[in-house]
Amino acid sequence: MKIGYTNRSSNEEYEILYQLGCESIVDRDIYLTEIDSFEQFVKENIDHEMIIVDLASIGSKFTINQLYPILTLIKKNKGSLIINEFSKTNVFTNGLYIEFLYLMATHDKKAYRIRADEALETAKKNGTASGRPAIDLDIIERIRYMYDKEHMTIQEVARACNVSIGTVYKYTRVAVEK
Repeated sequence: MKIGYTNRSSNEEYEILYQLGCESIVDRDIYLTEIDSFEQFVKENIDHEMIIVDLASIGSKFTINQLYPILTLIKKNKGSLIINEFSKTNVFTNGLYIEFLYLMATHDKKAYRIRADEALETAKKNGTASGRPAIDLDIIERIRYMYDKEHMTIQEVARACNVSIGTVYKYTRVAVEK
């Protein structure tokens, strides 16, 4: 079964996807980031022929590095992703283009890791602290108290404790798991 995906939800894109033989079209989940929505689509439709009109059908704010897990999933499961804009060229077949994207994403992932390691090494040589600052135990207890006992939202706790929302998630989730 051919299933289309769109981030733009335009009539023109729907028409192209139907002309390409899509039996159904999935719109981006607006409650997820562009890349997370596309990844969810791929996971749910990996056994089908997935079709997008062009890379902008995924979104406009993703990077090749963010595509790496999705391309790995497609490759591992022998999934089929057709990007219509590349089926019109003689430069690549669609399969070769997906393979090329996968190789570029793999390279990008390694390059990010190398640059991060070099930055950490340089910081270490210069005696500079790297990474996020440690959270004081008093703040952790305050986060848990405000969330569990005062029933404040995660955003309110983050603002009150001057920490990120991710930090609040981390320490409230740890409390729940224990």
